[in-house]
Amino acid sequence: MTRLPELSQDSGASQDDAEVAELEELLRGVPKLIGLLPAIVRDPIDVRQSVAVATMITGLTRQLDKAAPMALVS
Repeated sequence: MTRLPELSQDSGASQDDAEVAELEELLRGVPKLIGLLPAIVRDPIDVRQSVAVATMITGLTRQLDKAAPMALVS
């Protein structure tokens, strides 16, 4: 969550190959993480856990939309 905004903000500036590769890897990993998060809730009846997962997914989606707006479109 902290590295993606840094890398996407620097995308307008000159980036070295390592930073570009790191950004691409993060952009590929975020949708996978979003898909896995609901499965890690141990007690779906517990509202706190459901809210925590929803908050995490919202934050990840927001960061992904800023970095690659069409990344979640299939």
